Amino acid sequence: MTLPELVIGFMSYYAMYDFNEWHIDVRRKELRNRNEVTTVGYQNEGVRLSIECPVNGKCPTRNVTKECYKAFRKAINHFNSLIWKQVAKEKEKDEFFDAIVNMLGINKKL
Repeated sequence: MTLPELVIGFMSYYAMYDFNEWHIDVRRKELRNRNEVTTVGYQNEGVRLSIECPVNGKCPTRNVTKECYKAFRKAINHFNSLIWKQVAKEKEKDEFFDAIVNMLGINKKL
């Protein structure tokens, strides 16, 4: 997998991810319904991004402000709209990824 493919996949995944319903548990490599999470120190109310820390089991994202969350969603949605506009323009896979690499300013030699 190339770096552009990884970035595009990450952003596309989180553009479709329902943060209101799911909790990410990195240790278990699975999504859990937020209403079923019983982690010590976790309170579902007001937590916009629910990601459990693999080290201490707490939710480091519990203090994400509403403004920060909105900015995060806006950035992801904007990125994806750029990607899909580029997909519509480019017919060849290599041309598409070259255009994305140039748009992101990623060094292809990485």
